[in-house]
Amino acid sequence: MEKEARWKLRFENFEKALDSLKEVMEQKDLDNEIIIDASIQRFEVTFELAWKTLQDYLFEVGIIEFKGPKNIIAKAYQDNIIEDGQTWVDMHKDRNVLTHEYAFMESRAIFQRIKTSYIQAFIQFQRRLQDE
Repeated sequence: MEKEARWKLRFENFEKALDSLKEVMEQKDLDNEIIIDASIQRFEVTFELAWKTLQDYLFEVGIIEFKGPKNIIAKAYQDNIIEDGQTWVDMHKDRNVLTHEYAFMESRAIFQRIKTSYIQAFIQFQRRLQDE
């Protein structure tokens, strides 16, 4: 039996995290502070799994000199694995704000970006790697 590629295993976890994020974002009461906080937390997990999946995927296809989210995002955009590099850069910055500097008002602005663009970027990435 052939061992499954590491990126595919991580991708499965990414898909579960994305499903969890979409589930909470489908709630009717998106003004509820608990729903907002849950969405933000699920975004953070989904982003971490996304960039680490990208890193593992790039390693699998023979591109091993890149490490860290900034470099991985740039290379994935360059290689057309992700479509909107700026959105991914923004996600990375927002994840850092949430993780290292958590500010209540900024977190609410980030929540709006999660709703309006970040989920779509994750879905595009998911579709791209499902073809692999």
